[in-house]
Amino acid sequence: MNGTPKQTLEKFSSRVTLNPGLSEEEIARFQAQLPGALPLKIRELLVYSSGFEVASEQLLKSRRVGDTTRVLFTGSGGVGLSILPCPVALLGDGCGNFWVVDVNPSGAWGVILFVCHDPPVIALQAGDLADFLGQVLRLAGSDPEDPLDYLRNEATTRIWKDDRWPMPPSTA
Repeated sequence: MNGTPKQTLEKFSSRVTLNPGLSEEEIARFQAQLPGALPLKIRELLVYSSGFEVASEQLLKSRRVGDTTRVLFTGSGGVGLSILPCPVALLGDGCGNFWVVDVNPSGAWGVILFVCHDPPVIALQAGDLADFLGQVLRLAGSDPEDPLDYLRNEATTRIWKDDRWPMPPSTA
């Protein structure tokens, strides 16, 4: 998916319930939790919306917890993950697993990872936030392909059982 995270969210906004954007003061408080400067594209997104809600049955087909699923750009819970210096949990699956953005020491928002505790696997979901939002929001429109559930339910198990190149967290 090309474009910025805000452009991606705008494109699919009719399929979700948008949360209000953040004030400059709220953005400054969030910024203070990060290791570096907030990227302009992320600041633009946060002014537009701090996240969104979508009906759970439209998003995670195998998740039947609650009526809605929330994606929050400022974090949706504690991941407790020491391997990443500054993970921001965007979306939880209701079972203790999270999709997180890896914020690097300069403040840049990197790849989106799925952090699974059972089996204990971390897997790449998307190259950046715009691509992740495209995956999530296409699903809200009943896309028959489901990259979130595939990674969550099939790929993590296959990685755990069959990966010939596992590495300890200290090496990763």
